[in-house]
Amino acid sequence: MSDAHGRRRRRETKVLGGQAMLLIPIHPRLQGPWRPRISALLVASALVLSASAEPPSDAERPTTSQRDGKSSRRARPATSSRPVDPLEAVRALRIVMAQADFEDVPFDEFVAWLSRETKVNVVVRWKLLERAGIERDAPINLSVHDSSISAILHAVLKQVADDRAELGFRAADNIITISTRADLNRLLVTATYDVKDLLVLVPNFESMRPDGIGLGLQQRETLRGSVKDADAAVMELIEVIVMAVYPDSWKVNGGLGTISYFRGRLVVRNTPEVHHALRGQLRALRN
Repeated sequence: MSDAHGRRRRRETKVLGGQAMLLIPIHPRLQGPWRPRISALLVASALVLSASAEPPSDAERPTTSQRDGKSSRRARPATSSRPVDPLEAVRALRIVMAQADFEDVPFDEFVAWLSRETKVNVVVRWKLLERAGIERDAPINLSVHDSSISAILHAVLKQVADDRAELGFRAADNIITISTRADLNRLLVTATYDVKDLLVLVPNFESMRPDGIGLGLQQRETLRGSVKDADAAVMELIEVIVMAVYPDSWKVNGGLGTISYFRGRLVVRNTPEVHHALRGQLRALRN
């Protein structure tokens, strides 16, 4: 026991002793010799309690601000079991299912299945979907084979929307977010794409869908040998991207997205869904 703690306990004992003398009942039989004896017993009990009591721990001791009459709480930093992969959800969408069958499966149960199969978080903005007339128990009827999670999700969202609203999804970190297209389009993300190796080949996207399914690439050599020819190749690549990848999303067509070229890279600012489709098409071109 520290000296300061011992002094505090002795002061408490002295106070208890004085209180014991005052609390002895006023009764003839407790007067005289009995009074000091009972007082001594109470004081001895107080000493035993003081000796058995442990000093306060660091957690129990008040901080300086608490002693001054102020409360002070120290926030503990949040801990993570593992670092988050910024492309985990994107990779999950590329998983190919050998077979997937849904017969009158409620939409919210499909969402649970999606999370189990991809092992990432799936967040649905239910309030926005319900405002668009889409219920959690909307039935899903779908049977596919050798299809990616992305393609399955596109088909399911199209089915539950049933022309009542345009639905989409966004993949970031380890989260897939499902909401209305209008909601998702409010978030614009800027990313760069190295296309130096693609400038000698320009794809024909005419048979390519916005989600990257059913690719029919026809490649032809572009003119090379001058700055003018290189600029023409870049402009041609940008034009086919704007025409093929969600055309309504680009500023030149009334949307908000922009695309430009700088030192061998495309600088694209658009929604995460557009970026996802663009990555898939550029990857297909390289293959």
